[in-house]
Amino acid sequence: MRQIVITVGRRYGSGGHEIGQKLAERLGIPFYDRELVELAAEKSGIDEGILAIYNERKGNSSLLKTKSGTGNRPLGDLLFQTQSQIIQELADRGSCVIIGRCGDFVLRDREDAPADLAVLEGRGPGDLVPGDVRQFRALMAMRQPDHPWNYLPDERFLPAAGILGPGQGGGLHPTLAGLLLLGRRKPLREVFPHFRLEYREEDTGFSLATARPGPPENLFSFYTLVSRRLAAVSALLAQSPGEEAALAEAMREAVLNAILH
Repeated sequence: MRQIVITVGRRYGSGGHEIGQKLAERLGIPFYDRELVELAAEKSGIDEGILAIYNERKGNSSLLKTKSGTGNRPLGDLLFQTQSQIIQELADRGSCVIIGRCGDFVLRDREDAPADLAVLEGRGPGDLVPGDVRQFRALMAMRQPDHPWNYLPDERFLPAAGILGPGQGGGLHPTLAGLLLLGRRKPLREVFPHFRLEYREEDTGFSLATARPGPPENLFSFYTLVSRRLAAVSALLAQSPGEEAALAEAMREAVLNAILH
């Protein structure tokens, strides 16, 4: 069997661990989740218990800023870099399933990387919508406040996130995924002539479409505007504040899953 490296992104309660474990068992290949923390502890020399606490509680900013004792670096930075090195080594070693830890981005430069990370050499950073980049970063900072990438300037954040990639001449260009996510309408439609997303409510006649002038232009702005609309709809349908929040979250997840698939 040819080498297969599968990375599984996940959110809390998504079942990513169980899905990845069953997939690894079916394929008969190694599975790495918590094992990455153990390997990071061994490689960095930091107590495994401390790394495990940070790994599970990324919302605790005091843990992020704790100095590691290794070059006086923040613990979050050291953990991310160490786990990234380990993921690269595991992928080089052979087939495996890797859970979380931004594995897809860590492995984005491999020859067998997903096609959506292909670099569009004929396009430049100016093909991205600056306002959407700011909103994307703000949303990421809100959802994952202690992620090390939040502290990077745009010129380092965008390549780290796979939105930009290096061309053969050394310059940065949008990736296929980056253009779809944050691109302007004109270059996006030039690369994807049939790109079109529309949200429509049959009973009210309300609709949002990427084909019209103005926002939404790309996947992110479409998701953002539809999410705002669904939050307003949830407020009308819910019987209590708690139900409103749960309904809005469920509807956002449904839209996100529909876009991804």
